[in-house]
Amino acid sequence: MTARTLRTAILRHDLPGHRSHFDWLVEWSPPPVDSGATLVPTFRVDRRLDAAAPGTVLRATRIPDHRPLYLALTEVRVLDGGRGVVTPRRQGRVVGARRLGEGWRLDLAWEDAARPSLIEAMPVKGDEWRIRVLDSRST
Repeated sequence: MTARTLRTAILRHDLPGHRSHFDWLVEWSPPPVDSGATLVPTFRVDRRLDAAAPGTVLRATRIPDHRPLYLALTEVRVLDGGRGVVTPRRQGRVVGARRLGEGWRLDLAWEDAARPSLIEAMPVKGDEWRIRVLDSRST
């Protein structure tokens, strides 16, 4: 039996009133085998972490988990209830994951990227997290 590939994606979420942010979805551990409706941990960030240079620190807010269909979204989707529009920006795979206390160190292989991104995602307080982009060449 082979291990299930963990996925990650970045979506631009445009809200009514011209406000926008990015949603980062990441499967950082395999869901239970028998769970067909597993949700995906999701974070709101102001900037795309896939385009951030090593040394960048981003503030993130853990928001309600999203349905896995958003990991594979390939076209713009209008959300019901006046919640705006989401546009897929990038997809990838989690090629390495290691627990760091309550946080994670993740190797993310983005589509069309020359090399993986290495990040640390650490909780700060409540739903607030700190995401630090590391230099993947130095580890």
